[in-house]
Amino acid sequence: LGVCEVENRFALQALADLLNQTLPARNYQLVHVDSGRDQRGIDTAFLFDDDYSFGILQSSTHREWFIAKCSKLTERLCYTPESVFDTFPWPQAPAKREVRAVADAAVALRALRREVMTRHDWSLRELYRTLEEPGANPLRDAHAALDTAVRAAYGMEGDAPSSPSARVLAWKT
Repeated sequence: LGVCEVENRFALQALADLLNQTLPARNYQLVHVDSGRDQRGIDTAFLFDDDYSFGILQSSTHREWFIAKCSKLTERLCYTPESVFDTFPWPQAPAKREVRAVADAAVALRALRREVMTRHDWSLRELYRTLEEPGANPLRDAHAALDTAVRAAYGMEGDAPSSPSARVLAWKT
């Protein structure tokens, strides 16, 4: 389930909670895609019931795909299903251990975000603004761990040259 122009995270969480109560075998989680340059604070969110998909969409590989493929309204980036999600090349044949590594890194990232946001009473936007500060940052480390797991699921060896999604973008563009 994809939702655009997300301005109220609590409404989305209520929807996820309702889905989880109605469909107890599922475990819907929110995936947030920050529009970054959009000063209006309008973002995109997805509800997924598996940690692997959450991890792939939270990776810098997907972020770079978004930047390369999104539509642009003046200077604002706009996430659309047609140009970004529907064309995104998911890993084609990851091993079970790679799927588990992505899912585990996604769970760890979500747990860290939830813990820090609760402790400081921050919004998701406030949390991600901490990445603009120099120095050590557990959120940056959690994203790096997720990116490493996602690169392995794509079959990328070690660190990507200049971009975490260089091979993916070259393959699909």
